[in-house]
Amino acid sequence: MLYSFDQVALYLNRATLLIKASAGSLKFITGNDGTKVSYIGAKAEETQILTFGDAVWIANNDDNDSTTQREYLNKMGVSTRQELMDHVEAYQGRALKTHQGKFTEGGMTSEEKLLYRLASRNDQDRVEKFSYPGTLAPALVASANATYKLSAEGPPPSSGIVFVTGSYVGSGGPEHAEQKLLAALSKCGGNVRGSVTISGCKMACSICEDVLDSAKEKLKNRFIQLNYNSSFVNSIRNDEDVGLRKKNSHGIKALDTARYFD
Repeated sequence: MLYSFDQVALYLNRATLLIKASAGSLKFITGNDGTKVSYIGAKAEETQILTFGDAVWIANNDDNDSTTQREYLNKMGVSTRQELMDHVEAYQGRALKTHQGKFTEGGMTSEEKLLYRLASRNDQDRVEKFSYPGTLAPALVASANATYKLSAEGPPPSSGIVFVTGSYVGSGGPEHAEQKLLAALSKCGGNVRGSVTISGCKMACSICEDVLDSAKEKLKNRFIQLNYNSSFVNSIRNDEDVGLRKKNSHGIKALDTARYFD
């Protein structure tokens, strides 16, 4: 089952790691080395997703991971919110470790455990077993999902799948994905109203949470309700066996919310 867009972020993040481990090959889902995409490095720190209406904005701590994910979705012909949801619901199991095609949490990372627990819930919010999915061939016609750079003058697209890249203005060092999404949201003017949700692999760190809290208050003046840190998903993240509790971070660049939202 697809319970939330946190699962989509987890799937894309796990898929990126598998692609990197296979030198760019999509064999984790295609079953062979015939299709490859760009990749850099061995890690995939964090993937975050902002959703509203038909729009799905995706950002990563490392923009190189966004390039890998965009090329991956393009190769698989995934270009709309519904297509992405359907793809993840059907194939999320292929991003998890298995033993002889069966899932065992004991061999999974924290992120894999979270994805497994979300994926194995049914409509009655009960845990159930699900089967390891088969392979999927690349699409006959590739998609062309957009990339939006934060240095752009105009607003980002308000529909479809968009990968947000670039740097935001703020104080500190390394940048986090959810703050890139906020910077993009600030450039929408009055094009976005109502509920906007940010989902991801991990809980927002202490610095990101402060930025999100500040942005949430300021966005009310634009008639936007910002949602993040799902209480249900966080209850699983906080489970001792999963181990994805909020981190008290230091040195992360904090978005200048006054500059972007006042």
